[in-house]
Amino acid sequence: MPTINVRGIPQETYDHFRRLAKADGKSLNAEAQDIFEEGVRQRMIRRSREEAFRLADESRKRVGRISVSTLELLHEGREER
Repeated sequence: MPTINVRGIPQETYDHFRRLAKADGKSLNAEAQDIFEEGVRQRMIRRSREEAFRLADESRKRVGRISVSTLELLHEGREER
């Protein structure tokens, strides 16, 4: 399993980190792994969302914005029943 050494962590951040680990009943290593994994997941989600917005913007530029009122959609949905 890969190992990462992190240098230069501010003392206050490290102290908060230690308190989190203790409150969660985890070792510093286990807490660091959880925080690292959560951070990576959040970044992946954010980048996926940003990519989706970018693609939607490109699509709107190519096709143009389609404007349909919500009220029209509701009426159409009711008429189809």
